[in-house]
Amino acid sequence: MKTDFRKLTIVIFGVVFSFILSFVIGTFVPNFYVKKDIITQTELLIKKELFALDFFEPEFNYTDEITFIKAVDKCVNFLNFKVSLPKRIPSELIIAQSSLESNYGNSRFSVEGNNILGIRTFNKEEKQIKSKNNPDSEWGLKIFKTKCDCIRYYINLLNNHEAYSEFRELRIKQQNAGKIDVIALAKTLANYATDEKYIEKLIDKIKEIQELNANNIIGIRG
Repeated sequence: MKTDFRKLTIVIFGVVFSFILSFVIGTFVPNFYVKKDIITQTELLIKKELFALDFFEPEFNYTDEITFIKAVDKCVNFLNFKVSLPKRIPSELIIAQSSLESNYGNSRFSVEGNNILGIRTFNKEEKQIKSKNNPDSEWGLKIFKTKCDCIRYYINLLNNHEAYSEFRELRIKQQNAGKIDVIALAKTLANYATDEKYIEKLIDKIKEIQELNANNIIGIRG
């Protein structure tokens, strides 16, 4: 592993050097599109090297609410790095939903099936956990290999399912404007749950997370 980090350090140094050289050779004040292209190419080079070095997903360890939040954030950062910038999901949103859906990783579905986001399946051939209140339902809570795997599924769900097209459209607008409003994004997720007050609860949870972050208790990047 030391050799891997040494290789990665060399690659990052080389990419940063190329980045600086591009500024010097081109112009001292490159235009927006040149800078954006350089940043994109830099990200692609580092990402390619990380895959080549076979980096693994982080362990998901927690003992309380704060460590659960940090574990989710660590996983989100890992997964977001592996997808293109336009498809990334804000960490605050995933933390808020997973905290709400799993009671900070303490729900039965989380403990028994690593399902921290309330993700359902209607496939009878798929392993699932039935609700004790509705054991004969046509659906069950999907079982995941790891909690990080559950987050990976959630990211793919929001990026591809037709029910969340409004979410994707708003995300693009926010990204183009250069400002992400997590609460506004949350308001587009009414289809995620049947609870009529779900969005209200989700927004309250987001505000709790943001307050913890503002007070430097959790240290997430957004």
